[in-house]
Amino acid sequence: MVKLSASEVSQVLAGVPGCNSVECGECLRCRVRALLMGRPPGEHAITVGSLLSARTKQGLVEFIVNDERLQFPLEKAREIYAMFGGAIEAATTDQIVYELMRDKGLPEPAVLAMLAEMREKRQGSKGTVHAS
Repeated sequence: MVKLSASEVSQVLAGVPGCNSVECGECLRCRVRALLMGRPPGEHAITVGSLLSARTKQGLVEFIVNDERLQFPLEKAREIYAMFGGAIEAATTDQIVYELMRDKGLPEPAVLAMLAEMREKRQGSKGTVHAS
């Protein structure tokens, strides 16, 4: 299998229609990108590490998803860590409530509507919360 660099993949995909997400794994662009980078479609390469800034001599956390590299100061990394923990617990609760309600015979549309109301009460929005 041929594996290309991120810049080579970007050049190949310049005219391919698809989404602009990091990688959804479903649209043509994301599927081709994953294959060209040597991963099955929908599978993400995630790396987390620590480093010391050469300029400021401050600790940083580096987060790499596929070919997107982000570096965060410690305070922001701790905030993101807390956001992940909260999201994991919320998703776990959603799954448990869904399974319990479906096992009790409630129709799926009613269960999904209830989960949307729970999410709105929990986070103030039925959709995804985008903190800065």
